[in-house]
Amino acid sequence: MKFKINNKIIYLYLFKEILKPISTSIFIFTAILLSIKSLELIEIILSKDSSLLSVISVFVLLLPKFLEIAIPMSVLLGIILGIGKLSTESEIIAIRSFGLSYGDIAKPVWLTAIIFALLSFTISVFIRPWSDYKLNIVLFNLAKTKLISTMTSGAFNDMGNLMIYAE
Repeated sequence: MKFKINNKIIYLYLFKEILKPISTSIFIFTAILLSIKSLELIEIILSKDSSLLSVISVFVLLLPKFLEIAIPMSVLLGIILGIGKLSTESEIIAIRSFGLSYGDIAKPVWLTAIIFALLSFTISVFIRPWSDYKLNIVLFNLAKTKLISTMTSGAFNDMGNLMIYAE
């Protein structure tokens, strides 16, 4: 009696096992990169007159820059961890006993890598240039607001190498 297994179920299982560490590591890498960059921007962000909306928009506009770095690292780490977990729990051997080759096991891995490569390409080519442009506008407005809020009217204000009189 010949037993036929549905490969789609195994492919979906392999995809899920790889996707779990990828999504976790994307979150961790992005959080680390965002916290490092927030330390650089803390002076501009925490000025007296900066609104909560502008602070949130700065962090949202920084996300494509960090995802461009975090996605490839996360895919590599996620595939290594996912396949490593399957290997240590002998699930690769069980899948091979159903008659699937290593090439069949690699199909969901390749599909995952291609999907995230296309996502990374889209972020790098289309989303990041737009977000960088908008981020420069928001940061310029925040710096302008901070500069205006620190000046005292009717006096000379020392701005490094400049002396400005504000009316």
